[in-house]
Amino acid sequence: MTDRNEPGLPQQDERETVAEKAEILLARIMKYQKQIIGAAAVIILVAAGIFYFFQNGASEEREASRLLGLAVTALENGDTARAVEGDSLTTGLLEIADTYRATRSGRLAGLMLARHYLFSGDPEKALGYFQAYSGRDKDLEAASLAGAASSLELLKKNTEAAETMHKAGRRAENPALKAIYLTDAATLYTSAGDTATALKLLSDVRDNYPDYTGGARAVQALQQLAATTKINN
Repeated sequence: MTDRNEPGLPQQDERETVAEKAEILLARIMKYQKQIIGAAAVIILVAAGIFYFFQNGASEEREASRLLGLAVTALENGDTARAVEGDSLTTGLLEIADTYRATRSGRLAGLMLARHYLFSGDPEKALGYFQAYSGRDKDLEAASLAGAASSLELLKKNTEAAETMHKAGRRAENPALKAIYLTDAATLYTSAGDTATALKLLSDVRDNYPDYTGGARAVQALQQLAATTKINN
């Protein structure tokens, strides 16, 4: 199912090559993403923020954007260690996130680090980076909350994970993202034993977002939950 009202891409400019590399990287991430709750949210996290490369701000932001573009190139080439740690030719995401934390690109570097740690088996470190994010873009903030929820889920903190994913759903402005986050939150509430909240969330998503992927997932989840409840009774 194709979601409506997805964010459009910016106009092409002299940094089009960086955008193309970013899109290739995202495609690979989507192809090989691990199947855990909230994985889609983390993919969207990068997609929502990657085009901050195009922002023309203060010189510090321009430099952070340039360095982040080089780190993305390393990721695109499969050189994760170089992208994260850096070397004599490339400033790694760790240094970018630390040195340029006040810039948009610096904050995006932190979120990319969070995703790296999440899928490298270090959800606790990932959680720290996800929770450290702050910014004005509500959809990007929502995506960082969703990533934090995925980290908490891996840390076996299902109730906190559900509440955090629910917060992501409330924070998101894009209806496609909102439907996904709320459906994921319902799944986490079910895992935490709060079936009543899960049923309410799924019903709301089904009724309010029927034309979105999250809405279709909510219908499936409701059917599965109903079948499970019937068997248990």
